[in-house]
Amino acid sequence: MKKALFVCISIMLVAWSFTAPVTAVDVENVVKNYVSMDQARTNAHGVLLNFVPMGPLSDSEAWKEATINETPITIYDPNGLKLYYLFAVEQDRTPIGEIKVSASKVLRSPVPSVNLKPHTWDFDQAQEVAKKIAAEKYPHHTITSIKPVDYAPSRIGAMAELSGPANDSYERVVVDAHTFTLVPEDLPPEAEGRYGAVCVESLYDTIPDKVVDEYVAQWDEQHEAIQSMIAENHEYNSSCAYITSDGAAYKELSGFSLFGQEETYYCAPATGQMIADYFGVTHTQDHIAGEMGTTTSGTPPGRMVDYFSGSAPDGLDRTGSEVDGSPTFSEVWQEIYHYDRPVASGAKRGSVGHMRACVGYLVTSTPRANWQYIFDPLPVNEGSKVWEDTANVEYLDNVYVGS
Repeated sequence: MKKALFVCISIMLVAWSFTAPVTAVDVENVVKNYVSMDQARTNAHGVLLNFVPMGPLSDSEAWKEATINETPITIYDPNGLKLYYLFAVEQDRTPIGEIKVSASKVLRSPVPSVNLKPHTWDFDQAQEVAKKIAAEKYPHHTITSIKPVDYAPSRIGAMAELSGPANDSYERVVVDAHTFTLVPEDLPPEAEGRYGAVCVESLYDTIPDKVVDEYVAQWDEQHEAIQSMIAENHEYNSSCAYITSDGAAYKELSGFSLFGQEETYYCAPATGQMIADYFGVTHTQDHIAGEMGTTTSGTPPGRMVDYFSGSAPDGLDRTGSEVDGSPTFSEVWQEIYHYDRPVASGAKRGSVGHMRACVGYLVTSTPRANWQYIFDPLPVNEGSKVWEDTANVEYLDNVYVGS
């Protein structure tokens, strides 16, 4: 465990409450608040300063010598709007990780996440599959563009946009850039509200238009703070102090292992497997899927509790496990800080839910953010370790593991 980190003494234990928007953010508001490339680079460099000199990556020799590739990949929303700039973090020109930077201020957080490994998706192959499917499904349409698209939590695809013969109709084809399969536009009714089933969902569509001014102001505030930090060449903000080994502002659980999900709909069983392993129990994902009632339509959130609290040898025998439909950062902080227990953290976008394990937390002042350390079972058979700013994620629910 790290011994020190810069953070404000007053820890920002804020709620994650999120109300589904009555009216989604207007396209004009997204576009007029696009982030310039210079602003995006500044934010990427600022967060690298945040995480490496004294932050969670201070013990990583590779990240200490890392630089940022100044030419990012632009990731789009399913509506064709710029969503993120993906900056590669490199050592000796070899990618070792990625920093995701918001492409519009309406996303509120300047830097939504830091990924501790480079991506493995193959956009070139995905776009070839998208072209083939588009030609078969819409033989009279013309492909107008093919873009990398963030279509659901932790999922990237190739999106082919098509117009009709007289430009009188629009269609799109989204192919996952890991599995190279066609992504459905909608979930079947039986899959809604479950973890694991997936369809095309827009992050911008989850942002209410009425909060745009507030989100843009928060982005501006954080960006200005990052600029000041870089200009002053400080590794921590002068209004903050070191927090020592009590872990009040930063902590990672030790001995936690990453497991990639073995099926596209196995995010909950894979998360359960990671948590079981942490508590010294070995179960296969197929076994856990059976205990959780997982089908190709996903896993009902309540069934994760059945596995965690179920009697051994089939369950974890952790009595007191429960689902929290209104999760807060303070509750996650308490589980990890006081009890050394990981949290099953469910992300949501529209009708799509995705389950991951949260194994750490971090509070920073520049940018002012609450971060979760996520062990994500995606990509399939790989998984990934990501620090995510909670301001950029809608949380469906958390599942807390009992004692």
